[in-house]
Amino acid sequence: MLRIVVAVRGQMELCSVTRARFDYGECPAATTASDAGDVLLASRENSLRLRATVPLTVADAEVRATFSLQAGEVAALMLDLGEGELDGDGLTVEEAERLFDTTVSFWRSWLSRGTYRGRWREMVERSALTLKLLTHRPTGAILAAPTTSLPEQVGGERNWDYRFVWSRDAAFSAYAHR
Repeated sequence: MLRIVVAVRGQMELCSVTRARFDYGECPAATTASDAGDVLLASRENSLRLRATVPLTVADAEVRATFSLQAGEVAALMLDLGEGELDGDGLTVEEAERLFDTTVSFWRSWLSRGTYRGRWREMVERSALTLKLLTHRPTGAILAAPTTSLPEQVGGERNWDYRFVWSRDAAFSAYAHR
């Protein structure tokens, strides 16, 4: 996940807080900071790496970036798979912009293969992007939602577990996508 912040005018005071939890929120992350300022957030089985162009501070299981930007200044924060180690390379604005441009290029190329040119093209493309992002790459299964445990109604007791594929809903999505 990459976030790029650009101050358009004036001065901006910002604070980013990362509180990683593993095992569906049951296990707080152990944090380790590198000399370059990157932070590894790890459990027994998984790890994430937080890199930033601004200083990161660690307190307990929380990582903060508190900074200010003047008009024209840029900051970036990136959370990716840690693979159990810190390589010592700090994130640069140039690297963040290159990664962003690569991502935009991929999705534009993917969308350009579509054949629908009708009145609802923008909505069809947004729907196609959503379905693509909800598709499990190894199996092609379409996930029910990108979140878990949404209540049936606000304040209600019944929560639905959306971590899985609901075959009926995935079939309707595939029919609509054809």
